[in-house]
Amino acid sequence: MTITKTTNYNASLADANGIGYATFTGSIDAIGVPTTNYYINDKDTYKANIKAFRAGLQEFQNAVFADADALAVQAAAAKEA
Repeated sequence: MTITKTTNYNASLADANGIGYATFTGSIDAIGVPTTNYYINDKDTYKANIKAFRAGLQEFQNAVFADADALAVQAAAAKEA
């Protein structure tokens, strides 16, 4: 049996009225390789909030990539040891 360790991330965006319009998912595998995705739940609300969506996407990606970078450094150090 092979057990694979991953780290998962989830976030969502809603407008000022609480209408959810975007979902973000991400993961980092055991060696620090990140994956991020997004899904637009409500196209009309998304269109009215494009600037906020792009800021949220950037914030989400930055969080996942920062953790991926840290994990990659740890994995490389463990491999050398």
